[in-house]
Amino acid sequence: MLDIKFIRENPERVKKVCSNKRVDSKIVDRLLRLDKKRRRDLQRIEKLREKRNKLTKADIKRGIEVKAELEILEPKLRETTKDLEKLICQIPNPPADDVPIGRDESGNVVIKTWGQIPKFDFQPRDHLELGEALDLIDVK
Repeated sequence: MLDIKFIRENPERVKKVCSNKRVDSKIVDRLLRLDKKRRRDLQRIEKLREKRNKLTKADIKRGIEVKAELEILEPKLRETTKDLEKLICQIPNPPADDVPIGRDESGNVVIKTWGQIPKFDFQPRDHLELGEALDLIDVK
């Protein structure tokens, strides 16, 4: 998951990454709008909390008003934060600069190999088949 600060500072790069990975790049704009709203609401809530903390016993009526405003704004902030987290999880991580862009894994390029690929004169089995044949695994 990308850091929201990175997305704010590099929106065009993130949009390009999205389009290269076949994700709708409009998600970045929606995310940034939601982030702006969340930051604005958070700032407003912090100012109200600051006001509430400065109030004295003589300002009970104003304290009740501030509390009512906070009870309205705080759930909205939680909902906005939840929506923001859902969106940010949908944005792909950028690949390294030397990674080629392709439709799928058929566009991958082998950079180097190590060792020799073994050749068997029989059909190799996976771990599940071997475990069942040796009566070590019972998935049924």
